[in-house]
This record gives sequence, C-alpha cells and structure tokens, in this order.
Amino acid sequence: MASARDLAQKRGQTINYYHPTDLVERADLNARDLSTPDNVAHIRWLADEIRERGFLQTRPLSVIMWEGQLVLTEGHCRLAAVRLLDKEGYHIDLLPALTEPQGTSMLDLWGRQASGNGSSKPLNDAEMIANLKRIMASGVVKASEAAKLIGKSAGYVSQLLALQQAPVEAQQMVKDGKATAETVVKAIKKSGPKTGLEALKNAEKAANAAGRKRVSTRDMESRTLKLTKEHIEVIITILRKAATAVLTRAEMEEARVQAVRLEELMGDA
Repeated sequence: MASARDLAQKRGQTINYYHPTDLVERADLNARDLSTPDNVAHIRWLADEIRERGFLQTRPLSVIMWEGQLVLTEGHCRLAAVRLLDKEGYHIDLLPALTEPQGTSMLDLWGRQASGNGSSKPLNDAEMIANLKRIMASGVVKASEAAKLIGKSAGYVSQLLALQQAPVEAQQMVKDGKATAETVVKAIKKSGPKTGLEALKNAEKAANAAGRKRVSTRDMESRTLKLTKEHIEVIITILRKAATAVLTRAEMEEARVQAVRLEELMGDA
C-alpha cells in the first residue's frame, strides 16, 4: 500500500510536496463552513497573501493516508485559497505538507481543529459546535472531557451544547455571525425560546441601526430611561398647556414645539 511519501512529487526530510489536485477533502475532517462570509473573506485574504508572498511563507498543510487516498487534515482554507488563485490564472504546482504521525485518530484531529492548533483564524461558534457533535458522538459524552480535549473550559462547552436547544432562527444568527453563542443562550435562558428570540431580533435591529453587524450585550439590555431636570421641565410645560380649558393657536403651537423638543431629548438620553 502506498504511503503519503510515495505519493509526493518532491520529498524533503520532514515535508513532502504534492500537486493540489492530489489532495482529497473529507467533510468529517473539515471543521470549517467555507461558505460563510467570514471564511469567504479569510480565503480571499489568504489568496492575496499567497499571490504576494508565495505559499512557502505560510504554514505547511497536514495530510494523512486514508483508505488509499491522500486526505487533507489541516489547511482547508489555504487549499481553498490556492484553488481560488488557480481560477484567477495564478497557478501553484506544488504544496508543502506534513504527514500526520502514525496512530493519529479522528478524535485527535477533531480535538486539534477545535483547539485552534495555531491557525490564523479560530473556529467560529457554529463550526465549534459541529466539531463538538463529532467528538461527543465518538463516545466523549461529558462536557468536561470534551473541554479537556479541545483546550477550552467546561462552561464554554456546556454553553455551546445549550445552543442546540435554542430556536433554529437563533442558531442561524450564530452561524451568520450576527450573535455569539453566549448572547443567544443568555437570551433564551432569561426569557424562554419565543420571547428570547424576539429579544434577539429586536437587539439585531438596534445593532444594525447603530452600524454594527453583530448583537452586543448592550443591545440585549433593557435600559431604564433617566429623566433629567430639562426633561421634567418640558413635560410640565406641555401638561400645563394641555390642562388649559381652551388653547389659543399660539399655545397649541408652543405645546407642539415642546413635544418635539421632548422627543429629541429622550432620543439623546
């Protein structure tokens, strides 16, 4: 049976070189969703870096022989960047790759991907959840065990798992980068699935109005409006005018002006 070294187009002491077309990607070994906006932007950035500096300036890929195929285990974004450049007419013939140590298991690979393994872009919450599902489906049933494997806290793992109980729309907000898992879980725990989802939607509107794409903790907080002395004086003026049995045209206009002013003050509060 051929080894990874046997399939190399060029061999080094620790690193071998392969044609991009020789590398096979397995869905269960790619923790990333390459279609999300953050990953599309990341791949574009990598492609520009490779075009400018060459691939040898980036970290080598990692591969493993799996059922007779040379399977990529690390570097999916880098390979996607190379393929993007190829479509744009910039071709790279050989890619450097390290071979996984003998005895490396799927659990080892999932754990390393989730831990970040020094990659230039950590997994987002949705990608981390997908990896945790694989890890726990393999027999790691306790959050504390999974946390140790991926180098995170048990509380963090429990939080990601709790997200699975949230409405699908709320989970989609995490996947789309509109809210963190922590924000969604807190909202659902505090108000329940239906009301929590509504609160998240309202918070998203508030964030967008402020020019932000992601919901913050502040957007979720129900703030109590504090009336200043100026607010109170304007309210008193309006009430006094309204209490008059008959308002003159000038007084009605003054009350309207004061009401507009109050709205402005309340908006600045």
